[in-house]
Amino acid sequence: VAQAKSQSLKEIRETQEALENTEERYRSLIENMTVGLVQVDMRDIILFCNPSFANFLGYEREQLVGRSIKEFLFSPTGESISLVHLFHGNGETPELVLMSANGDKIWVQTGISPIESLDGTLEGVMGIFTDIRRRRAMEEKLRESEERYAIAARGANDGLWDWDLVNHKIHYSDRWKYMLGYGPKSISEDEKEWIERIHPQDVEKFWLDLEAHLSGSQPFFRNEHRLLHRDGYYIWVHARGMGVFDENRNATRIAGSISDITDRKLVESQLEHDAFYDSLTGLPNRSLFHDRLRQAFAQWQSGYLSHLAVLFIDLDRFLIVNESLGHRAGDKLLIEVSKRMQKALPPGATLARQNADEFLILLENEKKSSVKKFAENLLDLISKEPFEIHGHTVYSTASIGIAYADEQSMRADHLVRDSEMAMYHAKSQGKARVVEFTPNIKRKVRGTHLLKRESELHAALEKNEFVLFYQPIVSLSQNEIYGAEALIRWQKSDGSVISPIEFIPLAEETGLIVPIGEWVLEEAIRYISFLEKNFSSTGILSVNISPMQFYGEHFVTKLSELLEQYKISANHLKLEITESLAMSDLDRSANIMKQIADLGVGLAIDDFGTGYSSLSYLKRFPINTLKIDQAFMHDLQEGSDDAAIIQAIIAMGHSLNLDVVAEGVETSEKRDLLAKFGCDHIQGYYYSRPIGRDAFTKLLKEDRDKNES
Repeated sequence: VAQAKSQSLKEIRETQEALENTEERYRSLIENMTVGLVQVDMRDIILFCNPSFANFLGYEREQLVGRSIKEFLFSPTGESISLVHLFHGNGETPELVLMSANGDKIWVQTGISPIESLDGTLEGVMGIFTDIRRRRAMEEKLRESEERYAIAARGANDGLWDWDLVNHKIHYSDRWKYMLGYGPKSISEDEKEWIERIHPQDVEKFWLDLEAHLSGSQPFFRNEHRLLHRDGYYIWVHARGMGVFDENRNATRIAGSISDITDRKLVESQLEHDAFYDSLTGLPNRSLFHDRLRQAFAQWQSGYLSHLAVLFIDLDRFLIVNESLGHRAGDKLLIEVSKRMQKALPPGATLARQNADEFLILLENEKKSSVKKFAENLLDLISKEPFEIHGHTVYSTASIGIAYADEQSMRADHLVRDSEMAMYHAKSQGKARVVEFTPNIKRKVRGTHLLKRESELHAALEKNEFVLFYQPIVSLSQNEIYGAEALIRWQKSDGSVISPIEFIPLAEETGLIVPIGEWVLEEAIRYISFLEKNFSSTGILSVNISPMQFYGEHFVTKLSELLEQYKISANHLKLEITESLAMSDLDRSANIMKQIADLGVGLAIDDFGTGYSSLSYLKRFPINTLKIDQAFMHDLQEGSDDAAIIQAIIAMGHSLNLDVVAEGVETSEKRDLLAKFGCDHIQGYYYSRPIGRDAFTKLLKEDRDKNES
């Protein structure tokens, strides 16, 4: 019996130790749990809580025991919550709020377990609280993001899309569908909904641009294409997007938007049309004709075309219609004549309006006999039937010149020039006829043409048909407009503009260059006066002076009088003379230059590098500037002969304290190279073409405002 008692006591102690160990492990587990545990009785009074629960609220455990859980537990809308009542509810584990000691709201997921006596009576409940603040914050950010997306999608004028490249499905926003005339549920998520609506001519480029992005060669997807609208017409869209890639750089999806650019495309199309088509007749204009002529001439030279001809048509006595019936009647006549000629054109021919009442026709692969016959038929078509113009019956005839491409043809534009000469010869023979160009006509017409042009030059001076254009000269170091060169243009009363290349040689030959030069000088000084009154920093205006004007008996006196008359600062004017002019009579040139310099006017040697380019003669002249001839710019590149010459000129100029201007600069590469060489200023199409007075004034103001700010 004693032995049995001893064994029984031993088992009891072992069991008790096991229970104590289990209880310790259980207590340690509860104490170290990250979830909050709280035990309440049937009145919701806290009997026990673990450290995590106390930490949630910012209290010591002893401060919580004996208080009601309802002081700390609330619904999302702020009502106090009873754990006991919650236990008797629907069994859900709701998201509730614990209010901490400092007033912070702690979002928790709540679980509840019953605590029962041995006989099964409910004595209280255990609340289990999991901190879900981080999850709630992420959900809130997601909700805000989705809300922003929804607002953006509703408010954006663009159609949004999200393309699942793996499953070949695209989510289209409602706006995307609406742009094509469809409702929200009218288009599925099939990628064909987009692809099969793309205009057939745009499909290949669409896929190429998409592949360029997805393959990594382009950072973004961008493409302009046409999409078929529900009503059967196409709209232009600009699509852009960015891909999502997996760890192997394989594209899994791409998202972006499309913008309706139909209006922009219409404007671009109209601008392109206006640039190449005559606004009155709708025919190709001179620019488009010459472009087509150059292409056809290249094909003829390569043997692709066997024949090439240009017809120059000029209406006879058109001026009489304009003066007697008015310009509206003249315009109407031009429209009707162009319509008749269009009807007679053979396939592939180009009819263009050259200028005023002049037209051009380009014929390809037509033998000379066929061309001549076509021209004669055209003549009959114009003159045979009268035109009804604003209630008047108007008869019209035309003179037609023809030029053919042959072994003497060196350039495409020579065909236009020669056909024009043939047309003038037709007029001299009595008008209303067709004349084919021959070298003998060239000699005859040139003399007549020169006499006519000389008469027109005289009239141009009297009618004030000359205008000055200004090409900016830009400082490379300051990146601002240093000045400009004044360049003359002849703007005839019919609106046509004649290049100085065409009339300056004749003006020099006839002596008209002197009065023309005097007009240019006074007009430039008048403009300097305007600039000085309107700009704090005027810049320097350069004017070209011809040899006949420079060596004129009263040139310096006239210059001095103009400076006094307009009260300008003489150093704002610079006169440009060519190298050949300066060297034609060294002593005389040096004397005149000294008189000019004494007035305070600057001097530049123009087209430097093409003539003597001698340091010794430069030292004799009181000049300020060397202008490098643009011939050195054509093939300028690092290490070239032109580069070596330019560097030598710059070094020569700087050794004499002269500033150096490079003319004919057309690209950023050449601009950078000149800056590297130490060139002071550049002039050329890279910065600006020659522009009118108002345009240059505006450009100068923008430049000064930019640099002052």
